[in-house]
Amino acid sequence: MAEQLVSIIIPVYNAERTLQRALDSAFSQTYPHKEIIVIDGASKDKSTAIIDANKSRLAYSVSEKDSGVYSAIN
Repeated sequence: MAEQLVSIIIPVYNAERTLQRALDSAFSQTYPHKEIIVIDGASKDKSTAIIDANKSRLAYSVSEKDSGVYSAIN
């Protein structure tokens, strides 16, 4: 039986104080079949720099204006 892929979606907006900790937590999960996705709502702080620094470990990331957390998750 094939292992199931688990997607960890992290919606972000001006989260420079907590984003790296959230990413580190996602990266440290031991389940081997996971992808980490970051959806940033066009942050004006250093969130995008943190995302860029972790880009090689992310399955997908985007930074663009959205309509809030529910829009980011969808």
